[in-house]
Amino acid sequence: MHELTQNQRVITIDGEECLVTCGQRSKTRWVALGNCAGRNIQESGSSKEVAFKNWKQTALFMNN
Repeated sequence: MHELTQNQRVITIDGEECLVTCGQRSKTRWVALGNCAGRNIQESGSSKEVAFKNWKQTALFMNN
């Protein structure tokens, strides 16, 4: 896999490694974007950490 930036993470969902990228849209709004199981998932949060966490929760829910 390629080198990740500060705003990228590999999140494993049911054995699949998903590359998720997070960007700041405003002072208190971050958006995480990534593809998992053939679906594009976008989640937001009040910080980068929260956006990544919300993305992971949604991806896990969608795979069940």
